[in-house]
Amino acid sequence: MASSVAGNDRSVVGERIADRYELEELVGSGGMSSVYRAHDQLLDRKVALKIASAARPARSRGSRTRTSSP
Repeated sequence: MASSVAGNDRSVVGERIADRYELEELVGSGGMSSVYRAHDQLLDRKVALKIASAARPARSRGSRTRTSSP
């Protein structure tokens, strides 16, 4: 579910994540994630829910390639 959420930032408001968090409003988004105001159904309180975007593959440390100039 998280991958579809990050891809459709605003259209998922009202959906429930992990059968617990109801998304209420997109607070902000960037290149790697989106942050939503949500309601935690279990604790009955407002929370911020950050969802990582699946658009970019995760890089492991040191995986960058370098080219050397002659």
